[in-house]
Amino acid sequence: MPGTATAPAPPPSPPEPVAEAVAGDAGAEASEAAAPAPPPQAPAVLPLTPLTETERAALQEIREEPAPPALMYNNHFVVSNEEDHYLWYETLKDRGGIYVGVGADQSFVFGGWAKAEYLVLVDFDRWVTDLNDLHGLVFQLAEGPGDVRKFWDYGRYDELRAAVRERWKEPIEHTRRLAVLSGVRADVKKQLARLERRYARHRLPYFGNDREQFTHVKTLFAQGRVRAVRGDLTGPDTMQDVAKFAARVGRPVRLLYLSNAEDYFQYRDRSFVKNVRALPYDDRSLVLQTRPKPKEFFYYVAQPPAQYLGWIDSGLAASWGELFAYAELPPGAGPETRARVIPSAPPPAAACLEGELPDMRCVPGGGFLRGSRRFQRERPAERVWLQTFYLDTHEVTVEAYEACVARGHCQPARTLYEDFSRPRQPKVGVTWAHADAFCRAQGKQLPTEAQWEKAARTDDGRRYPWGNERATCERAVIETRAGRGCGVKKQGETPDTGRTQEVGSRPPNPYGLYDLSGNAWEWVADWFSESYAKCGAACRGVDPKGPCGGADPCPGHFQRVLRGGSWFWDESYATTTFRHHHYPANEPYHHFGFRCAATLDQARELRRPR
Repeated sequence: MPGTATAPAPPPSPPEPVAEAVAGDAGAEASEAAAPAPPPQAPAVLPLTPLTETERAALQEIREEPAPPALMYNNHFVVSNEEDHYLWYETLKDRGGIYVGVGADQSFVFGGWAKAEYLVLVDFDRWVTDLNDLHGLVFQLAEGPGDVRKFWDYGRYDELRAAVRERWKEPIEHTRRLAVLSGVRADVKKQLARLERRYARHRLPYFGNDREQFTHVKTLFAQGRVRAVRGDLTGPDTMQDVAKFAARVGRPVRLLYLSNAEDYFQYRDRSFVKNVRALPYDDRSLVLQTRPKPKEFFYYVAQPPAQYLGWIDSGLAASWGELFAYAELPPGAGPETRARVIPSAPPPAAACLEGELPDMRCVPGGGFLRGSRRFQRERPAERVWLQTFYLDTHEVTVEAYEACVARGHCQPARTLYEDFSRPRQPKVGVTWAHADAFCRAQGKQLPTEAQWEKAARTDDGRRYPWGNERATCERAVIETRAGRGCGVKKQGETPDTGRTQEVGSRPPNPYGLYDLSGNAWEWVADWFSESYAKCGAACRGVDPKGPCGGADPCPGHFQRVLRGGSWFWDESYATTTFRHHHYPANEPYHHFGFRCAATLDQARELRRPR
């Protein structure tokens, strides 16, 4: 049972290899062709069935936010001026899931292409949200694709006005929407005519020319799967409620359409970043952005959410304009290549801080090979991208932990044997919560599993922190033929061979980090998944944090990850890729230690005079 172990149990045998390992896994990427395709985290598209009362209520519980003090350019953007959405057709097709987006008519095009299961239409302009309600009314009245445009003709104006009064019986509600209808009817009619010509020219289906597309959007409205809500992408309520709604219905946000809303704020407004990060995604999710190139055309960008957030977190861009300054277009590129624009690749890594940080080492960011093809739990071997970060030079020692206890910032953690309590030995006998609390008390955090592996493995896919040569007692404190802990006698009434040794007793790796193989297992931040493939998008891309982004609780996940092997286990567990796991409340008295990490922002704070 967790927390009841009184002596270390013999280690289990390593999992059976599924393929021969390549030295350092340098060729592991090529092995992906032989690996089974990872199952998606959630079905791509679910059939539209009537909502339960719980689901319907959850959608309506998304809160609105106050109107802005003024509109951008003092204008209502009731139709889209982005003329080349056709560039996204193949990208968006059959994505499923939840669509969250700003604007009006484009959302119904995208929602139909994607076969979205819910549309959450967020805009801070009440005219736009009311217009989306009017679009919904038209879809419910129309009998086929061609009717959508006809309902906006002047000849059917009175019919539509009567339908508005019937749909919203409260005077204040229908009067407001009738005012919007009067103000936007001509513009919407022209826009729908433009869409008809545009998609005929590109020979693409959409709700105005295709029965399937029309029926899908009509069904979304008929089943109450659409919510038009006045909200602010940087506000405290609406987007956070969208995230809660997605969690309640158990579906990911597959498309987040920002249009060019980023013109309204700077990325330094971390509330926007918090809101984007809060939404649940999977490996089919995309963020959609557009940006006008003056007097020429719009850029159209689709990228995974983790990649998009990685660019923002890199600190290289304070605004979308600066972000798009990193665009890479082919020589002589024109409108036909306008969809090919960066950020479509991971952002460049920020530099390490100038000067040293006591007791920590900088691990430069960038891409690295994570995982291997040796064991199923380590698969697949693929490249992920990390921000630059700092990691403790040594495992946290007994003296450092006890100092935290003395200051009242950490809970006492018992080590069963005296021979594991010397000041410079790694602190063992700690739960995951003990380790997490210690790091937070220092202004740091537990490293993610990806950070730990990048720090241990460096950039060349090595099998051990020092290279590809097998572990020996000269390189790591492990179990060998000499005995556990390299044969050091344990003291006490029940003598046995082995114990941890003082941190730093073996040579460091190229980053100047010690004991990443052996000595003590190290807790990391992530929840354990059976493999990176089963973990899916949460373990891929830019700065992966594992299932649920590490949040607690994490439905379906009950164990945290440990890395690096220990004095009690042999060299096969002390590789840079082996993934161990245990219940976070468990505190084996000999095994589990940890070290802390720091982001660049945390590292800057740590350097400030105290």
